[in-house]
Amino acid sequence: MILININGVQAELDSSISVSDLLIKQGYGDKLVAVAVGGSFVPKSLYDNTIINNEDDVEIVAPMQGG
Repeated sequence: MILININGVQAELDSSISVSDLLIKQGYGDKLVAVAVGGSFVPKSLYDNTIINNEDDVEIVAPMQGG
């Protein structure tokens, strides 16, 4: 089991996971979002290859409509 922080909230995962798989697990699927791991932006082209490990801080930001 690993512990990570997603948008400041602690979460438990069974094992390390790719950004793509985490987004699916969190309900984002193919939605347009921006992701940072450990304070570094992760380009969408690297979501499958970027692995989230124990104690990583993950920020997921979705665009909002309105003004």
